[in-house]
Amino acid sequence: MGHIAAGDIYRRLGHAIDNTPVRTPWNDAFHAMLRELYTPEEAELVVRMPYRPSSIGRLERVTGMNRARLQGLLDRLCDKGLVLDIREDGDHAANATNVTGATNVAGATETAERWAASAHGHAEQRGHDGHDAHADRAHPHAHAHDHSPSPHAHGRSAPGAPTSPHSPHHDDGCLYMISPIVIGIFEFTMMRTGGALPSKRWAELFHDYMFGDRAFLDANFGDGQRVSVMRALPHQQTLGDHVEILDYERATALVEQNRTFAVGLCSCRHEKHHLGTRQCDVDMETCTSMGTGAEYLIRHGFARRIDKAAMHDILARSRDLGFTLSADNVQQGVGFICHCCGCCCNLMQGIRQWGHAGILVTSSFIARCDASLCNGCGLCERACPIDAVSLPVPPGGRKRDRRCTVDEAYCLGCGACALKCPTGALRLHPRERKVLHPADSFERVILQSLERGTLQNLVFDNPNSRTQEFMRGLVGGFLRLGPIKRALMGEALRSRFLDAVRRMAG
Repeated sequence: MGHIAAGDIYRRLGHAIDNTPVRTPWNDAFHAMLRELYTPEEAELVVRMPYRPSSIGRLERVTGMNRARLQGLLDRLCDKGLVLDIREDGDHAANATNVTGATNVAGATETAERWAASAHGHAEQRGHDGHDAHADRAHPHAHAHDHSPSPHAHGRSAPGAPTSPHSPHHDDGCLYMISPIVIGIFEFTMMRTGGALPSKRWAELFHDYMFGDRAFLDANFGDGQRVSVMRALPHQQTLGDHVEILDYERATALVEQNRTFAVGLCSCRHEKHHLGTRQCDVDMETCTSMGTGAEYLIRHGFARRIDKAAMHDILARSRDLGFTLSADNVQQGVGFICHCCGCCCNLMQGIRQWGHAGILVTSSFIARCDASLCNGCGLCERACPIDAVSLPVPPGGRKRDRRCTVDEAYCLGCGACALKCPTGALRLHPRERKVLHPADSFERVILQSLERGTLQNLVFDNPNSRTQEFMRGLVGGFLRLGPIKRALMGEALRSRFLDAVRRMAG
């Protein structure tokens, strides 16, 4: 592999990460963070990795690196959480389609396979005429053409078909993908333990990038984006009478659907601990995961295995403490549950500080107050993690006349406020407008990428191909047109668009 000047390689690394479903605009803080986390050799590999999850055989062809060196770098990057290794083992959650994000890795395999199957036929069959220079000038040793094997169901060859030495089956079903910044680089870095890790320095770098100015959050939510990697879960105890709730919004039901569980350091609380801004005293080991997401974290030492009873105990503790529960923004294959407080959670800080309500997608419910039952105690106001509950003094009234008011534009529908209400005045009720919760992570990643202008990278995913670079520019320019994007995200066309993508992906 040809060597690239260190300054240039980190700029290219930033560009590669920015092309994932979570945007990362370039600035000095981002540059400093990348230099701290990646060696130049690691950065050089990541900039050449495809945007879709890929087998090591495909990575050999795309990067031009020999397998021994490639495997060593991948192992090192995976142990740092900067690259994800997605395996087919684990419980049924392996069939969910979740690309980390978020980057929770539970079930990312299916997403990878669907795109790989479709893209093999549509994006990588060129080059036979010798005009597709897949290797750019900085990388003279990469193969001229990326002929990825056409994966079938679950990344394996069709029954009876010969197995290529570079097929996913030969590679033990393991696929590798670049970690996005969230859920990915930030969480896994701040979940690392053991040894003399520079956690304080990492915390400062992440904070400078995410909250030093509004560029990062504006890039992902500044245009009113509706699809985020996480959504709020309602506390069932706070639902109004006779209110129905589906299993995908019931935390206890999500736990019952899985067999493998893990708990690790909460990345947000760990960061705030080192920044000296943490106000709560809850145990920092509160990040819970399930299924293949849990297996990934356990495999790389980011979390420890626990049983189902311990998961339910952690949920009960969060309810007692009035924490907001949040999970993958999917209905199927949920792989993690976060236990969030207002003083530490970066999502909630982003909502409060910059006003982007879409950072944490709401549940299907909203808090409403029965003024006849409200005694104006103010416990709900203190419980709300995003300041969406207030008790204004009515005009001409007195402080004792205050009654609870909910800002419906920001209410998460989590029920943290209602948990603290002593009179039952606050309850969760169904929202009048349906909330967009993607069916699975295949849908979430497609919609999230469409909103943020990176969908073309999942289709034409080889960063070393000039032909695919041209196609990314062409298709990306079309998809970024306001009328096109609004139409595909709208109620009338969204389902048909997603159905068409699923059919194309096989």
